[in-house]
Amino acid sequence: MANPSEKIKQSNSAKKTVSSLSSTLNILGNVNRLRIFQSLTKHDKLTNQDIAKILKISNSLAKQHLYKLEAEKLITKRQDGPILYYSLNSHNKKISAIKNIVEKA
Repeated sequence: MANPSEKIKQSNSAKKTVSSLSSTLNILGNVNRLRIFQSLTKHDKLTNQDIAKILKISNSLAKQHLYKLEAEKLITKRQDGPILYYSLNSHNKKISAIKNIVEKA
């Protein structure tokens, strides 16, 4: 049986997990960001211009959505010369679970 201090630690950990998940789902609650995520599940890497074309939105709007996804650590960016590529963050533990849901949708 866990002592009270262990229960508090477990409770705080669970709260952090729920808060993190809530933040991620909030970010993906926007249809354009969800479509960006979905596009990145189908392609290893995409540029801002690629995403803007796929979603039929402006480059600046695509960049705003990419910024929010990157801030949430759902995507990463890599520069290759003058070109900036975006891809799913393979180090984020939530990615595979979200990817499974998005691929089934």
